Amino acid sequence: MLRSCLPFVVALALAPGWCADPALATQTPAQVQALASEAQAEAESGLAKLRAAETDHPKIVEAALAYTRALKLFEQAGDVEKMCEMQANVFWCRKKMDVNDLKAFVAATSKPGNEAAVAKAVKEMEQVADHAVAISEAETYFQRATNFAKTNPDAPMQVAIRWFEVADRFKGTEWAQLANDRFLQAMLRYSKAADPTAAKTAAPSPFRKPVSASGTAKVPDEDAGRAAVGEVQKLWKDAYASSKPEDRRDLAEKLLREGRNSPRDHLGRWALLNEACRLAVEYDHWPVLVAACAQVATTFADLDQATLMRTWLAKAGPKPVAQALVKLLDDPEHPASNQIAGTAYILRCEDLEGGLPLWSRSPDPVQKRVAEQELAKPANGDEMAELGNGWWELSKRQQPIAERDVCLVRARLWLGQARNKVDGLAKDRVLAHLQDIDKIIPPPIDNWDALTPQQWDGLKARVVTIPNRGGANDLAVAVPDGLWRLVPHPTEQWGFFAAAQVVQCDWRGTVPPRLRSGRFGYLVLRLDNREVQPGAVVKGPGRLFGGAYIESVSRNSTVKSTGAIRLKLVPATEADANRVTEPPAPR
Repeated sequence: MLRSCLPFVVALALAPGWCADPALATQTPAQVQALASEAQAEAESGLAKLRAAETDHPKIVEAALAYTRALKLFEQAGDVEKMCEMQANVFWCRKKMDVNDLKAFVAATSKPGNEAAVAKAVKEMEQVADHAVAISEAETYFQRATNFAKTNPDAPMQVAIRWFEVADRFKGTEWAQLANDRFLQAMLRYSKAADPTAAKTAAPSPFRKPVSASGTAKVPDEDAGRAAVGEVQKLWKDAYASSKPEDRRDLAEKLLREGRNSPRDHLGRWALLNEACRLAVEYDHWPVLVAACAQVATTFADLDQATLMRTWLAKAGPKPVAQALVKLLDDPEHPASNQIAGTAYILRCEDLEGGLPLWSRSPDPVQKRVAEQELAKPANGDEMAELGNGWWELSKRQQPIAERDVCLVRARLWLGQARNKVDGLAKDRVLAHLQDIDKIIPPPIDNWDALTPQQWDGLKARVVTIPNRGGANDLAVAVPDGLWRLVPHPTEQWGFFAAAQVVQCDWRGTVPPRLRSGRFGYLVLRLDNREVQPGAVVKGPGRLFGGAYIESVSRNSTVKSTGAIRLKLVPATEADANRVTEPPAPR
């Protein structure tokens, strides 16, 4: 059996007289050799499955289980170094798999009579991978990884796994930081070894050929330039009024576009582009900085893009992305700088076009693979599913929610396209990932009339409860200035006892069987004195009134009402306001 202290094999190996199993004392050298040979075969099987997982991700589970079997055999053979190696391999695989991988494996391999064996194998693998290791072991793990790297220079993947284990187990320590740097270097070596032509076939780096000084316009003098900038700030004072970082980044984009569209007004273009650069550096909108410097170089004499970028980036101080961009001006193929800059472009600035060539040079294998697949434009369902799974894997690493959501949106795009183009386990996995994504970020709403409860729950908006009372009642809700969509919950119902029958309906109302006077129980809304349709876009400010339409029967009988329906005030745009909302059909 696997020792309970196995995750601490380093400490065990250093303990005087330690032996993996008391039975080893009576084993012959031939028996030990046989165990070692069997263990090595399992280790090689694990490595083969690990490599296969780069294109067939569920194989990662098979790799982890093979490494776990190898670890147990190496324990019986008393080979502590190999135990350490297998432990790191299992740890790597566990970190790279998700619950859907495990579910798919169990579903595919469990047969009548072997369910317990499959469950046991998975449990043993999880015990090895998930067992905590004391922070005090960090230096020892680091030294073991160092020794492994020295003795295995031709195995960059396995070396990277050892460094990854140190970096991930001991986060926040100096050993983790050192290990992470070495992990990236090892992954780069592995990428080059796996595809020696990658550097030649990668998408052109945007920093390979910066724009030279090709303009002819004279650079404005300092006083004229300052005055022109003041004029820009005056003309755009409403946009400058907001201090929100996202608004300032939007302003930088607008100034860049305006500068591009002012070819004859050289002074105005100078001011617009310089303000775009200033805001880009201050608020970390790096694609705008790169594009604005290129535009200046093509317009004004004696100014090249690289020199301009260095000048502006020097003002950014110690920001990692700024330092990475400077490095890329000197060495466009620098792996770590491409990774840092590409991450900023894609996940923070949402500039996929500019960021993909950078990620295609990243030392991170998942980023690199995703970028290369995006640039190659997947043509079939399997390729689309693989790319979607890559984005899904990246999403699980991102701590800021906004960066995670960028990955999830891209994953949903490709998995959605793959859904009807794959079958079998591949389709099951695609559908499972799509369900998981929808739980995290509700799908985009293309049809407000067919809203699902999940989509409604995901709307970030003020909730108003409409009581089940007849007519438009004062809800004591002030609708703020601006455009708002009034969105009732799609499935919540209220009830009535009217005309000697019980009536249940959602906000759309219904036509009861024994009621001949037409639609009944539908949601009535009014903004001040204006009647508005549920789901429609209204313009505030105003006071909201609401309730149920019961007049068709209330004149002739008493109506008893129960329940309530919630409604959300969702911010809307001018484009939303132009959409005509038809009265709903009763249900």
